Amino acid sequence: MRYARSVVQRVCDIAGEGTWIDDLQNRAERNGLIAAVETHDTATIYDWLIWELSFQGISDTVAEGYMAQHGNVTWAEIESSLGADPSCNKLHGYWAF
Repeated sequence: MRYARSVVQRVCDIAGEGTWIDDLQNRAERNGLIAAVETHDTATIYDWLIWELSFQGISDTVAEGYMAQHGNVTWAEIESSLGADPSCNKLHGYWAF
């Protein structure tokens, strides 16, 4: 039993902090994500999701450096671009596919 406990403890230590869920919720509250979900604020949710997805498969430092230098696409930018009558018919809406 002692060995089993040590294995479980080691897995938990590797997996992350015990306060991970609380930390995530606190971060979501600070970023306004919880309020955005409650009010169906698609733009805020989209911007948050694009930011978070930018860190997939690359180090945080590299991702943050790239976004600091080049920026990141936002809901407002996409909405503005699509509102300008895009030349590609498929960009008029999902039904065009």
